[in-house]
Amino acid sequence: MVVSYKKFFTLFFLSLVFILSACSEENTSKEKKEEETANSEVKQEVEETSNKEEAKVSLPDNFFLDNRKKLAEKMEVGSVVVLYGERIREPYFTEDIGADRNFYYLTGVKDSEGFIVLKKNKDSLEETLYLSREAEVNSEEAEQISKISTMKEAEIFEEDLNIILSESPTLYLELNGNKLGEPVQTQTVKNLKSTASEKGSQVKDISETLASLRMVKTEEEINMIKEAIAVTIEGIKTVMKTAKDNINEAELEEAFINTLHEREIDKMSFGPIIGGGKNSTEFHYQNNNMEIPKDSMIVNDVGAEYEYYAADITRSFPVDGTFTDRQKEIYELVLKAQEETINAVKPGVTVFDLERIATNTLSAGLLKLELISDEGQLFDYYPHVVTHHLGLEAHDTYNMLQPLEPGMVITVEPGIYIPEEKLGVRIEDDILVTENGNEVLSKDLFKSIEEIESFMKE
Repeated sequence: MVVSYKKFFTLFFLSLVFILSACSEENTSKEKKEEETANSEVKQEVEETSNKEEAKVSLPDNFFLDNRKKLAEKMEVGSVVVLYGERIREPYFTEDIGADRNFYYLTGVKDSEGFIVLKKNKDSLEETLYLSREAEVNSEEAEQISKISTMKEAEIFEEDLNIILSESPTLYLELNGNKLGEPVQTQTVKNLKSTASEKGSQVKDISETLASLRMVKTEEEINMIKEAIAVTIEGIKTVMKTAKDNINEAELEEAFINTLHEREIDKMSFGPIIGGGKNSTEFHYQNNNMEIPKDSMIVNDVGAEYEYYAADITRSFPVDGTFTDRQKEIYELVLKAQEETINAVKPGVTVFDLERIATNTLSAGLLKLELISDEGQLFDYYPHVVTHHLGLEAHDTYNMLQPLEPGMVITVEPGIYIPEEKLGVRIEDDILVTENGNEVLSKDLFKSIEEIESFMKE
């Protein structure tokens, strides 16, 4: 909106200058030169504004239509898919969580109370979008975005449900949110499942099918993730520059959020994790309200959200910008585990392969440091997995058994947490699987000890 008004007024100013110039016959050559310079500068500003608008990253017009076509190929003839716009609330979410990402993936519409119904016929796919009053767009805009021509009000969906079930022996629902393998359902989905069973319709789970589609990103989706990553990197740099002895974690969170707002990003992909000292050892710590003692490490795990696409990056660093010898030992071990795991990312590899590499490196390192005496004790200091998929969610939906393919985006995030020493370290980057290996999408954010210390002392 602001850009449009700015463009309007600059063009108006150009026209005004031209008229005044034409009407004045007594201008000196100097005045004419100044006017020409002014005109040139304004034109350049308009061109730069226009170029900025054109350069904005977005998804193709038929993106959501193509996603529905891919899903239809997996459906049985005569079956129906029903998806609801309500998103499962996870503990790490921020307050505004938006619409269900599978619903969005098929429609492009941000509506947490809407429904989409897809019925596969022998030679066609019937599509109906039930739009609620909570939708961020009206029906005309929703049709333009989704390419779905049949629009109805969400309030009448339950009335239509009996007709839908009577015409279709098979109903596909999202029965498993596929959040790291844990079954997750909204109450609405549970009600749909119950109603279908009462009507004699066979209920099948569409979660894994949607997961397999979402796991492989298009070039445009990757560019959306890159946008979120770029802003996240700037935010982390700001946090590093803001850090100092005894600063409150809340001030660092504010510094990150302000950086996002300066770049016109108003949402995070999850609640920021910024813990210093003993809080650095809680890998999903989100209180962010304690003073950080001198000589403490900070674990800064954050992510911006760009049009629903997520970044997820972690950097750990000393509050005063200088690593102690002990901090260096732990940090170098975690960094080694991360680099070895990243080097192994390529098509055909599984998440289990990556986990094995990370745990082998971490356990060998902790044995050498005499922090553990047996490999089985590693998980006392490393209580999470090394990777997850990234996309429309920070913990994106995925099939753990499916090997990596080109176009998939994952994180690599080993960590070591030593509560008795109030010392935690985690390093996380976002990785694109390519034809021949991988690309570190967050490579512009440095992570060596030397680079961190140098940057924080500047």
